[in-house]
This record gives sequence, structure tokens and C-alpha cells, in this order.
Amino acid sequence: MPRPVLYVLLAIGLLFTVAGIGMVAAGAKDGWLVAVFFSFCTAVFVWQLWPQWLEAPPALTVEEMLARYPGPVELRMNTRKIVFLLVGLLVFGGCSLWLLLTAPLGWVAAVALWIGLAFIALGIPVLAITLLRGSWLRLEAGRFVVSQGWRRWSVPWQAATGFAASRIPPSMTELVVFDDATRAGGALAGINAGITGRNGALPDNYGLPHAALADLMTAWRERAVAAKTPGHSPDHRDA
Repeated sequence: MPRPVLYVLLAIGLLFTVAGIGMVAAGAKDGWLVAVFFSFCTAVFVWQLWPQWLEAPPALTVEEMLARYPGPVELRMNTRKIVFLLVGLLVFGGCSLWLLLTAPLGWVAAVALWIGLAFIALGIPVLAITLLRGSWLRLEAGRFVVSQGWRRWSVPWQAATGFAASRIPPSMTELVVFDDATRAGGALAGINAGITGRNGALPDNYGLPHAALADLMTAWRERAVAAKTPGHSPDHRDA
């Protein structure tokens, strides 16, 4: 999302947070709901504007990681970020449930909130397990391995192409996307390709700017593919 838009949303979030606190002080019934909801929205906008307060950078630079080819090199999702996302689901889920139980909603709003609650209910255990087991990306000579929650999968470097940072509509969330030849033709891969232009994506940026992570994946793949080419000796210094 463009920074000017985030600044506007941050200002709106702060305004409604202050209004919610004022409602609580005045004894309004749902003042706490307004204050809690918009406080967390404000925190999300702060995170988007200044991600470094929540996402610590890796111990190694991209150049240092490339110098360690063929690895393995492991990048991990920051625990603070996982906790923040889990708290966010609990906040939004709690606010949605409160509205469903207490507010006179029309059927369209009620259906939308129940659908949202269903996704939140699915997301909470995923993030809870991710918090316990961690989330990481490991770069190896022949493949990269992704682990998140109870899922773990790998992709051979020869099958992965087109790493790029991309913003996903409608929220314009940024992800590192790529084409995975091992998933070509699948229904989910087709949906992903229709949305992002690629059929695969990394679940996190692991403390790196998305463009830097895409560059790292591209450069590591070039070394891995070159190492498989008969008679070719890759120069690891051209990071």
C-alpha cells in the first residue's frame, strides 16, 4: 500500500482510537470496542510504515548469505511478528463476535462477519502452532525448504523461476512470488497465477525487504542451476 495512503489511515486510526477512549470515559456501552479495534488497526498501520520495530533483520546480509553457498542458510520469521498477528486475529475475532451477539445487524453484515470469523477460527490454530514450532526458509544446494506451523515443503531450484516482489490486491499485501513447475496445472496454482501472475509464493519475508529476498532467491538459484551444468564452475564472488 502506498505510504501516503498509510499515513492517512494512520491518522484516521488514531482519531477513532481517541474517540473510543473518550466513549469509554463517558460510559458509552461499546466504547471499549471502538478503542480496542482502532488501536490495533493503528498498530497495523505503524507496522506497515515502520516494519523494523516488529521485524528484526537477519544476522547475515544478502551478500554474506550468498557467500555461504551451497549452504545451508536458514532465515526465520520473527517471533514478535507471529505474536502480533495472533493477537490481531484474537482482537478482530473478538470484536466480530461481540457485534454478532449484541448489535442489530442486517443479514448481509451478519453473513460477512460469520464468514470472517470462520477464517479467523482457521487462522488462530495455524499461528499458534507456528509460534510453537517456528517458521523458516532454508536455502540448500539443490532446493529450498519452507516450514510453517505443521506444514513443510520443498521446491527444487530447477523448478522455481521468476522470483519477484509483488503486491496482492485488494489489500496490496507484499509477497515474494515465483513460478513452481512442480505445481503447474493444479487448481490452486491456477488461482494464484490469476491473482499474482505466479503460481507460488513465500509465506513471509523473514526480516528482509521483499525485493531483497527476491534477489537472494534469484541469485541462489542461478548458482544452484549453474552448478548442475556440466563443465561450468560458478563464480560465487559475483554476488
